[in-house]
Amino acid sequence: MSKDTLASLLCMINSLKQEKEQRLCKLQNLRSKLIELWDLMDIPAEEQNFFYQVIILISSSIDEVSRGGSIAIEVFQQVELEVERLNVLKASKTKELVMKRQRELEEMHKGGHMDLDGDSARNILVSFIDSG
Repeated sequence: MSKDTLASLLCMINSLKQEKEQRLCKLQNLRSKLIELWDLMDIPAEEQNFFYQVIILISSSIDEVSRGGSIAIEVFQQVELEVERLNVLKASKTKELVMKRQRELEEMHKGGHMDLDGDSARNILVSFIDSG
């Protein structure tokens, strides 16, 4: 093997290591978003199991990630799709969650014999939600 071939291979190895580090970092960021959304949306453990391998990567160093395909592009796509799905679900449930909290506040005000214009407050909340 020539020195040029060896140098080329070493360059390729370093390039692949850098790409592996970048992918692991990106996957760890996606993993954090995924867990945050799961917690927020109370996603059952059964739905989370599919992404178990991604979850354990957060505590892995670059040298510990040796399983082939664990940081493949397909894995990113699956995790990104799940994060997107959960964001859409979160957006659709935001109005529902706000209305639920509004009703709870109205009940608390009634229990405290306080006057509250619930319809007006509800309309304001809905307009805020709809405006983004």
